[in-house]
Amino acid sequence: MSSPGETQYALRTQESDGPVPLHKPFDPVDVMRTPYRIDIMQPVYFVLDDIQQLYDLAHTDVMAWCRKPKQKACTPHYLRLKLNHRNR
Repeated sequence: MSSPGETQYALRTQESDGPVPLHKPFDPVDVMRTPYRIDIMQPVYFVLDDIQQLYDLAHTDVMAWCRKPKQKACTPHYLRLKLNHRNR
């Protein structure tokens, strides 16, 4: 999260409070295939199952993850979400 406002947005669960972002299980390849913009609130947040998953990630071959997304294009679904958030 980059700001207090984004923290509140990321934790939003009810449409009545405004747009609700999508929360997905953390998958390194999916994360790297997801477009990221710095000028909007993110439409998708990837969530770890527990703190152990974070420790496990710290001991994995990150460069191997980098090779996998190069074989695929960015996820179009997230591009549509991003545009929909701008139109609200």
